[in-house]
Amino acid sequence: MLNSCKKIHYPFALAPRESELIKVAPGVFWLQLLMPFTLNHINLWLLEDDDFWSVVDTGLNNHESRKLWELVIEKHLKGKPIKQVVSTHMHPEHLGLAGWLCERNQGELWISQGEHESYCDLLTEIQQKAYDVAHEFYKVAGINDKQQGHYATFIGFFDKLIGRLPETIHYLGDGELFKMGGQEWRVIIGRGHSAEHICLFCESLGIFISGDQLLPEISSNVSVWPKKPGANPMEEWLVSCHRLRGILDNEVLVLPSHGMPFHGARLRLNELIDTNERNLNRLAESCKKPQRVVDAFPLLFKAKVTQSNLMMACGESRAYFNCLLSRRQLISETDDAGVLWFQQIN
Repeated sequence: MLNSCKKIHYPFALAPRESELIKVAPGVFWLQLLMPFTLNHINLWLLEDDDFWSVVDTGLNNHESRKLWELVIEKHLKGKPIKQVVSTHMHPEHLGLAGWLCERNQGELWISQGEHESYCDLLTEIQQKAYDVAHEFYKVAGINDKQQGHYATFIGFFDKLIGRLPETIHYLGDGELFKMGGQEWRVIIGRGHSAEHICLFCESLGIFISGDQLLPEISSNVSVWPKKPGANPMEEWLVSCHRLRGILDNEVLVLPSHGMPFHGARLRLNELIDTNERNLNRLAESCKKPQRVVDAFPLLFKAKVTQSNLMMACGESRAYFNCLLSRRQLISETDDAGVLWFQQIN
């Protein structure tokens, strides 16, 4: 039995080749799109009904992704339109081509209200170039003026890689049941990585479409962002992991957005919970002496923090500090230069 295994298990040896589909369950197919980033791919899930298809996540809004989708539609979809486009959350590789796919197929976008509102808020910030709050946020973290200037470039790529969304949008809420691919799916909302991340569980198939909420090898970024500096996404993330651990067993087939499909959900959730709690404990111990957000980078991250990942590193480091503040393990104080310092409570 898989529940007795000590390691997660990958039932598929290889990911699908370009424009090819792999059947993972009756009526459920796996498509992979490449991306021009360090995280170089996203997994998409296509579900077949009698007269239409549903798609979970879409890929980036770029020429390469649209071209590959055209091949897939021509080769595999049997002349049936894509009527349901489900986006797990509002990050570009998940939402980018939602509008294009819906317009091409007269389809409808299905997304959580929190993710849609987060996208609209971010788009407004980009269009209005309202970055003063962001500059203050990164100054408080200990980032210098030149580094703060990278924020506009970092956040601006969202606007480029997400196309105009369709006017017809259906909101999905936690616990909601709906049909997709001839099966009933239950919406489970996860938090921490994004506002209201949609996960989808089909008990009859034993399949959990996890998006970025549960990945087999890497951990999702859990960040505090400038407009909500007091947020506590790390605690929300841990609560979500505990909740999923109570719902999923190790025999469920997890279909993640990145990496290979796997069995061993509960094992992986235990690992994620333990890793984050260990990081919190180590960070609290390091704060016997006052620490800034940027001082925690070597302790929290194996990869080198560079210009390309600076904003995400800063956001995730702040998430750990905010969690410890909420647990009353740290206090914070701002110095004369406006930089925030954290220290253990004696």
